Amino acid sequence: MSDSTRVTLTDTGLRLLMGADQDPCQRQELDPEAAEQFDRLVEAGLLSERGRVLPKARPALEAIREPVSRLVIEAAVGRTGRRWSAAIGAARAVVLAPPAIALGPGVSAAEAAAFDEPPTEEFELRIMEPGWAVVDACAWAGIGPRLQRADPFTLPSDVLQRRLIDPDEAAPSGVDPELWAEPMLMWGLRADPGEHGLLVLDAGATGLWAFTATQPEASLVPLPAYEAWRFILRGLRQAA
Repeated sequence: MSDSTRVTLTDTGLRLLMGADQDPCQRQELDPEAAEQFDRLVEAGLLSERGRVLPKARPALEAIREPVSRLVIEAAVGRTGRRWSAAIGAARAVVLAPPAIALGPGVSAAEAAAFDEPPTEEFELRIMEPGWAVVDACAWAGIGPRLQRADPFTLPSDVLQRRLIDPDEAAPSGVDPELWAEPMLMWGLRADPGEHGLLVLDAGATGLWAFTATQPEASLVPLPAYEAWRFILRGLRQAA
């Protein structure tokens, strides 16, 4: 990733960086947690030893305070959730990313459904060129080449909701049992400003599915990876 910076922070560290732009901080005046975050920011080249914001950080702070557009992914994984976000400015994009949600090889349906780890306090702050924000979003959400089932289908919305946290939920009539047995999660994406959004069911090896809920049924339409990429790019262009 060209010209990028990565540093693992907590909300304390992010507030420290944002505040230092107006009021430089002194390490010796900080509590132990904040001092440790201060050290991380110094090591990343975002703060000086005297607690002043360095030139490398200024375009990132501008992106956070006055973004041209924002991109947010909210994911439901088992019984908990994760949130990825990007503030995209004219010169830099700033991503706040918790651990990735992608269903990698070896993850079973039972493991995905039982996932119940609360969101961590730490996240990775990534500063990058604006065009890389989409790449980062797709990597975090696990949008990549896979075999994709071709036929759309419908099923009861409440059955799908139960299946996301219970791998033993019986497959409803008309749903491919192989797809139903895959690890599953759902995520939603939105680009601001505007009304550009997308809901997706990630069904492991059987691919991504664009999701529309019209109670009492849910409709799922195949979403090849390249279509997801194009959708996100189009949303950002419209937002900008």
